[in-house]
Amino acid sequence: MRRYGGDYSRGSVDLSFLHILMGVVAGISIDAALTHGLVGLSRRPRDGTRLSFAVAALAVAVGALSVVAMYSADSAQEHVAIMKWLLYPSSAVWTASLVWLVAFYTGVRPTRWLLALTAGFCVAIVLNLSMPLGLLHHEVGELREVHMMGSHAVGIAGTSPHPLNLLTDVLVVASLVFMAYALRVVDRRGERGKAAYVGVAVAAFAFTMLVDTLTDYGLVSSFYLTELCFAGVVLAVSGGLRRESLRQEAELRLYRTELESLVEARVAELDRANERLADEVRVRLAAEEALRRRVAELDSLQHLSQTLAGRTDLPSALDEATEEITELCRARFTTIHLALDAEGEPAGPLGDVTSTTAFAGTASLRDFPPFKEAIDRREAIVVADPAHAELPPHLVERVAAERVRDLLVVPMEARAEVVGVLSVARRHDAPAFSESETKVAQTAADALAAAVESERLHKRETRQAAADERQRLARELHDAVTQSIYSATLIAEALPEVWEREPSAGLRNLETLRRLVHGALAEMRTLLFELRPEALRAAPLDSLLERLGVALSGQAQISVEVRVEEDVELPIDVKIAMYRVTQEALSNIAKHARAQQVTVSLRADAAGATLRVQDDGRGFDPSAVAPDGMGLRIMRERLDQIGATIDIDSAPGRGSTLFVTWPRPAGDGRLDGREVEGELTETHSRDDRG
Repeated sequence: MRRYGGDYSRGSVDLSFLHILMGVVAGISIDAALTHGLVGLSRRPRDGTRLSFAVAALAVAVGALSVVAMYSADSAQEHVAIMKWLLYPSSAVWTASLVWLVAFYTGVRPTRWLLALTAGFCVAIVLNLSMPLGLLHHEVGELREVHMMGSHAVGIAGTSPHPLNLLTDVLVVASLVFMAYALRVVDRRGERGKAAYVGVAVAAFAFTMLVDTLTDYGLVSSFYLTELCFAGVVLAVSGGLRRESLRQEAELRLYRTELESLVEARVAELDRANERLADEVRVRLAAEEALRRRVAELDSLQHLSQTLAGRTDLPSALDEATEEITELCRARFTTIHLALDAEGEPAGPLGDVTSTTAFAGTASLRDFPPFKEAIDRREAIVVADPAHAELPPHLVERVAAERVRDLLVVPMEARAEVVGVLSVARRHDAPAFSESETKVAQTAADALAAAVESERLHKRETRQAAADERQRLARELHDAVTQSIYSATLIAEALPEVWEREPSAGLRNLETLRRLVHGALAEMRTLLFELRPEALRAAPLDSLLERLGVALSGQAQISVEVRVEEDVELPIDVKIAMYRVTQEALSNIAKHARAQQVTVSLRADAAGATLRVQDDGRGFDPSAVAPDGMGLRIMRERLDQIGATIDIDSAPGRGSTLFVTWPRPAGDGRLDGREVEGELTETHSRDDRG
């Protein structure tokens, strides 16, 4: 118990109940501030509701302790100072924090309004601290006794708040308006429990603020109830936060359950995705392996094609091809069975078969059922257990020795005809032939068939060309050399008798005989040159033209003059073309012109070459001759190949002249005079030695 000095009617003041009450309020407030403040700080993101509640609780604790000190003051100045420095600031902070608490708790947060209210309370605190007596006292009055709830305290009588305290009242009313608005919004949302807690807090706040305001203005005599009100607010807010926590915990448990289910579902989905990914990886690896295999197959097929295309002879090319196909098909060995004719050459369609490369005698590929089936079906077949199949004897022995499980038989088809059979053997420990490998083997068989058919056609063309050349030589010998030798033989047989009768006539016959023999020799040399293309290409052009002139003179008893002027060497193709055109022109003169004199002149220089063949025969009308007659078509074709032109000047009764002009292309390489002379000398030396 404590007794205060002064002139009081009751003499003493009992503060025990007030100490207990305010101490309980301060303890509750501090506990709430620590509990909810730590919880609000620990959450991520920060819990604004609990932090604002912690600030408000801490402010109420300060206010409760300031009330105890204020009602225990020994003087009016001390009483006023406590209200200015402690009670008013804590009440302002408590009110602003309560506004933010309601805003966070209800979710109604008009940010500008809240910031304006907070700024207003800050201004009010600054004004209160700057006033000499604060905003709650306009002047210092006298202490007076206050009796309430069985307790006695001291207060100041005969004073009123500062006029600027109206700002505080406006802020309090604005706070009440906001809290009422938030309560209405929560109620409209249907959150009845939250609305009840907010309603209790708002009602307690409104009642205590009303009583405290009336006390400030001296209209009632009472303790300041703000701090006592907070005990109810703490209970209401704690209950609300507890309910909110329970709801959040329930939601969290539900969320965890859903999260676990979601995680399980996600894990299951990931497992399925991993399985799909593994399947895709396997498919991708298989595709890559197939692609690598395909590239290797294409490389092997390309190499096989190059081998067949660059072959020097068919047997060696087929040997290399069998090695390529064996590696390509991962086989044990490969065999090629061809249809051959009686001379051992590719016979073509199997209808003409007399033997095969696999066996001797008169057996046919169709005599063996697996081969016959593949040929008749025109597709590849796989022979299982080929050791017991009806195959050629040597193939059966090799199949048994190599322990072959599968034998792939593929027909070799060219130009819609089967020219042979390809057999590919695979061992018992190797996989069966796949569809892709069968297609590759069929492609290889087609390439082999094309090579075999090409070889057959080439040999046929070679034989035909040889036969044609023999016939041409026979005609040349009959038309030229044979006639000359025959004429020479007749003259030689008659020469003794003619010599006895008339020696001068014998001399003339000897001259004729000499000319005939010389011409026959020139014709024989020309034919020999044509049989050796290399010699023809190497001989000088003037020598070639001289031989043609001598041959014509001996054959047709015509005087031939050959003049060649070469300042530069002509290209090989131009030289051959000029030679062939001259040969054709002299042949036409011998057959049709009935000429006595022929002149052949050739001039070659840096600008090109000019050939002129002139005779004094009976001539002809060039317009009346067909373009492809008299060898003109052949001559024009040869000259077109070198870019030369041909002109013919002739008329009946006055002979004929043939002009050939070849312009040298720009940049065409040529030898100088000394090199030409050296080359011609070397060629003549070779001719003399021959």
